[in-house]
Order: sequence, then structure tokens, then C-alpha cells
Amino acid sequence: MKELWSELKGSEGLHGDCGPAIERAAAVAVREAKIEEPFAGLERKRLAKLAREWLEVERSRPPFEVVAMEEKRKLAVAGLELNGRIDRMTNSKPAATR
Repeated sequence: MKELWSELKGSEGLHGDCGPAIERAAAVAVREAKIEEPFAGLERKRLAKLAREWLEVERSRPPFEVVAMEEKRKLAVAGLELNGRIDRMTNSKPAATR
């Protein structure tokens, strides 16, 4: 999804045909995972299907832009310091006037 959001950049990127971006992102993920054929083809299809389903959910959100991805953060909770990684941070955009 990081690869996909790097290209789409936010809700405006969801308006057009996301198919090519989805295919590219799935190919990058499979390549990075070093999956070999014939499993690579199956995994690309699986990831593309999941991305299409998830982008349908994202289309129902109010307008937003992606402002950060894969960002490491430290969090203090009850005296414990935890290391984590934020998958994606978005910033709401004002709705367009009609």
C-alpha cells in the first residue's frame, strides 16, 4: 500500500483509473518479497484484488491527502516506551464548494 499511496497521494487520486497503479504496486510488493513464478503471478493477482477492495472503502471517506507513510514513532504508555511504525497518516481536506 505504501507504493500505491506514493502514487495516488490521497482521495483525489482515487477518481481516475487506479488499475495501472494497483498493478505496479502489486508487482513491486511481489518483487520485494522475492516470490518466484508461478506463485508470483498468483500473489500479484491476490494483492491487486485486496487493493481494489480496500480502495472502495477509501472512496467513501471524506477528502484527504496522505502526509506520511511508514513513519517510525516512539510512544510512552504507563511508563513503558514502545517503538512503532505508523502505516499511513492523512490530513482531511475541506470539502469542495458546489
